[in-house]
Order: sequence, then structure tokens, then C-alpha cells
Amino acid sequence: MLFRSVQKLCKAKELPAQSLFIVLKNTELFMKFVGPQEFQQNFLILVNKSLECGVPKLQFLALTKVPIIIKQIDYNTVKQSILPRILMILE
Repeated sequence: MLFRSVQKLCKAKELPAQSLFIVLKNTELFMKFVGPQEFQQNFLILVNKSLECGVPKLQFLALTKVPIIIKQIDYNTVKQSILPRILMILE
């Protein structure tokens, strides 16, 4: 189970950009300690926030993590959650 403090961070409505950057940068580390289901429920929210935020540095970092992340989550989630946000960036 994910530590409660990290869960609160993942589900916070507002998150400092620096915190989001650090969590995204260490995505692989978090993936080692949580299962695919827990990763999808908690960390996918942060990935989506970073893809939507409009800050190019965060968006680029999130885009570099997408190939790693899609190995952990199911296809429907990629199709419904991640892909539309990537397409919004490309517009």
C-alpha cells in the first residue's frame, strides 16, 4: 500500500509545480514499490495534471515518461485518459 502522505500528494487539488516535477522525475522508482492498479489509481492523476498544466517543462517530462507508464496500465486507460491529453498538447 502506498504511504498515506504520497496518496495525499497525488490527490491534492493544487500541487506546486516543483513537487509535481520531482514526483514525475522519479516515476520509475514509484513504479517499483506499487502495483499496476495502485499506480493507475494514484499516479496517473499526476501524469494527467502535468500533461494539462500548460507548463512546457512539466509537459515534456510527462511525455518522456509516457512510454514507461503505458507498460503498467491497461489499454483503455491509455486510450481514454492519456492519449487525449497528448493530442491536446499537439494542437
